[in-house]
Amino acid sequence: MKPLSSSVPRPFSLRSLLLLGLLALAAACVEPPPEVEPPEPPVPSLDAAVLDALDEALVEQHELHQPPGIVAAVALPGLQPWIGSVGLADLGDETPMELDDRFKIASVTKTFVAAVVLRHVDAGLLELDASLATYIDVHPRGDEITLRQLLNHSAGVPDFSTSMAFQQGGVQHYSGAELAGLVVDAPLLFEPGSSFDYSNSHYLYLGMVITEVAGRPWSEEIAALASELGLDATRAPAEGEDWEDIVRGYIDGIDRTASILPSMMSASGNMASNAEDLVVWGRAFWGGELFSESVAAEITWEPVPVGGGWDFGLSTIIDSSGDDTLLFHNGSLNGYVSWVGFRPADQLSVAVLANAWLVDPVDVQYSTEIAEALMEAFDAEAP
Repeated sequence: MKPLSSSVPRPFSLRSLLLLGLLALAAACVEPPPEVEPPEPPVPSLDAAVLDALDEALVEQHELHQPPGIVAAVALPGLQPWIGSVGLADLGDETPMELDDRFKIASVTKTFVAAVVLRHVDAGLLELDASLATYIDVHPRGDEITLRQLLNHSAGVPDFSTSMAFQQGGVQHYSGAELAGLVVDAPLLFEPGSSFDYSNSHYLYLGMVITEVAGRPWSEEIAALASELGLDATRAPAEGEDWEDIVRGYIDGIDRTASILPSMMSASGNMASNAEDLVVWGRAFWGGELFSESVAAEITWEPVPVGGGWDFGLSTIIDSSGDDTLLFHNGSLNGYVSWVGFRPADQLSVAVLANAWLVDPVDVQYSTEIAEALMEAFDAEAP
């Protein structure tokens, strides 16, 4: 008799059955391969003719005003921003200006401080028409001065940075309380709410208010807000800290970068940033992204007249002289000028940073002219 063919199946052993069962169970537990998400489409850029016009305008403005260098940015929602740089970041070693270079942003700091105040208003921690004395005891007439008046510079407190003690004090670190002490005995320039006078003391006080109600330094509140918005180049140094990596700032060709420390300006002007961050910031602050609708409306509600077609809202210069309203704030600090603005009609945001005060003639406001030239270039070529 022939042996049985090897093709004839043999009975399964118990061990074989257990092994097959385990294999089946393992197969059932294997997750299917994850679905591969399609790559996000690239963010479109501004029209090529617009980009060329902005490049041209920046070069022309550099030739016209002749600071060592300028970095500027222009942006619309949903499009890649244009960022341009020209000139030098450092005259000593002739370092070219780069697109991501950081500058002292001077009084543009005040828009960040105002934003933190308004977010605390939204949270119910502050009231715009409550008195300064409700939160801190820093001025003998603090019960007559409101937070709104500090924000729109109608409180009448003299500017600590123009006091003789500050001017003669040289380069030194200050605490907020020490800066406040420089004007504590000075009479108000006018009755609170009756006029307008731009004063760094107003925002010094607001920083102190933020520190009190937040339970941490105002600079940390700024850091949290910058982190929320992804503004990686934006920072307010804490008391005792320095400016870190910034371009050099000049007055009449002399390097004035170290002529003032961050704590000497406190919440009135001690921040550093770059154009890319600031063009995002302009849209965030004035475009309604940060506040409730009612609080956002307070920024431009019943502004204080300044003159020349301009009014001053809450940390906001309102220019209604042209066809479209423009909201902006500029700044200048010992060799640096800054400007950030927003045009609500088309959601256009613009930022300008330059590293010199012009001296022949004296001009610390030319960043406004650069911003205007960039907007004109944009408008001329925009589809």
